[in-house]
Amino acid sequence: MGATFPWIKLALMAVLVHALIDISMAKSTLRIRNHLGNNLPLKLHCRSDKDDLGAKVLPHHYYKEWSFDLNFLKSNLVYSCEMEWRDGSGRFEIIVDPFRCHNKCDWSVRPDGLYFLVRELHTYMLQYEWPQ
Repeated sequence: MGATFPWIKLALMAVLVHALIDISMAKSTLRIRNHLGNNLPLKLHCRSDKDDLGAKVLPHHYYKEWSFDLNFLKSNLVYSCEMEWRDGSGRFEIIVDPFRCHNKCDWSVRPDGLYFLVRELHTYMLQYEWPQ
């Protein structure tokens, strides 16, 4: 019985290493959708301290998507996104967190604010209201 214990430890170590490799090679996607309605365009410009994703104009019902390679030691990416439309504008912090997003962070921009897709609930939840 004592001889099987090292094999169990070795098997558990192999599973842990495999999981860490999967996490270290993970990709994550950020998707921002224009759900403003009434054919209203959304002006969008997202940037981090190391990366500028560029300025975009999204027509109604369109989306923009970016994919990122994630670093195991720093798995979250934080972007400051400036958004503007006919009735409002604001700057919002968008966090790309593979554990919260399940590798796809999906945001919906609506007349009352920004919504984040909670995959477990299969619904968008309001995260930010437009500044007054």
